[in-house]
Amino acid sequence: MHILVTGAQGMLGRDLVPYLESRGHRVTGIDMEVDITDPSAIAHAVRAHAPDAVINGAAYTNVDAAEEDEATATRVNGDGAGNVAAACAALGIPMVQVSTDYVFDGTAGRDYAEDDPVAPMGAYGRSKLAGERAAVAAHPGGVRIARTAWLYGAHGRNFIDTMRGLGCERDEVTVVADQVGCPTWTRDLAPALEALISAPPGGANSASLPWIQNRDGPPSHRSLAYFAPDPEGTPGSAICRSSQRSETIGCDPFTNTALTRASSPSQAQATGPVLIPAASSLRAPA
Repeated sequence: MHILVTGAQGMLGRDLVPYLESRGHRVTGIDMEVDITDPSAIAHAVRAHAPDAVINGAAYTNVDAAEEDEATATRVNGDGAGNVAAACAALGIPMVQVSTDYVFDGTAGRDYAEDDPVAPMGAYGRSKLAGERAAVAAHPGGVRIARTAWLYGAHGRNFIDTMRGLGCERDEVTVVADQVGCPTWTRDLAPALEALISAPPGGANSASLPWIQNRDGPPSHRSLAYFAPDPEGTPGSAICRSSQRSETIGCDPFTNTALTRASSPSQAQATGPVLIPAASSLRAPA
């Protein structure tokens, strides 16, 4: 299969492209040289490359900056996603839209399912929800939406690496404990996105992958910060949540912590499709 990946130079894209290639796909990666906010530019790129499917990983990801410039965030995450979907619709090919758990308000007190009501609390979440809706409107029946959370990987700034760095520099680090979520390794998200290409089209499909479980439940920023510098030295286990589509995607048991694998280059091998759980487990407002 020929797969076009937008945002190919981002943290996710730089793990997604080689993963797809290792699976035998022909992969074309594009990044900022193609402006997804320009309908004609992305339409031309998709026509020229003529892929069998597109994974849209291009995004405005600076959550804090989005609060100061929501218009730009919405132009990229909202209009841009719609433009990519329209280009896919013109060729009749499937599109996977990478979204976020920030589309929820975090007040449910339980794990979120794909069909739970959305209510983003911040600009970033609103911009990504706009992208979900624009993509589905432009390509009805052709879009699969993957809501992921707390991404970390080798090729971009993320909370895990920040905590590792601070742990090496300081004797004590102060971290908030009121945000709870599902840390997702980019190498684990990659096979889930691949699997979504051939999944039945329809509503949003959460893709918050393994999370580190404390005795009291899913991790807060504080507990994750404690775990990050020495993943093998802290009690915890990676678990997966079942989903409406876990059987469709191909949900395999996940028994090793992703953080342990991510921190060990010799062990950092992406597995096959892991899961597409319904949970995003976010309790803190975006």
